[in-house]
Amino acid sequence: METRPFTPSDAAAVEAFLARIPSGESTFFKEDISDPGIVQRWAEDANGACRTLAWDGGDVVGYAAVIPGVGWSSHVGEVRLVVDPQRRRSGIGHALARGASRRSEAA
Repeated sequence: METRPFTPSDAAAVEAFLARIPSGESTFFKEDISDPGIVQRWAEDANGACRTLAWDGGDVVGYAAVIPGVGWSSHVGEVRLVVDPQRRRSGIGHALARGASRRSEAA
């Protein structure tokens, strides 16, 4: 498994990953992850967000994001961390959290 920043070329793999997230858990996203264009919008307009993916071979198995607030709350960030349901409790979330925090500190 490797972690690396999300890039626009990762959109199809991220969409496949999000399709594996149970519908009850998708409510934790502020965006509608079933919207076919949402991942492309993330790629095109990051708005200061730091998004990191965990990969196993060609599959995305985890997603982490540090998303800054807007306006007067720009000093506050939201953290999202989601692991493929079939891969949970294997250290992926821990690796993503460490990688995302390092990238957001560098930004």
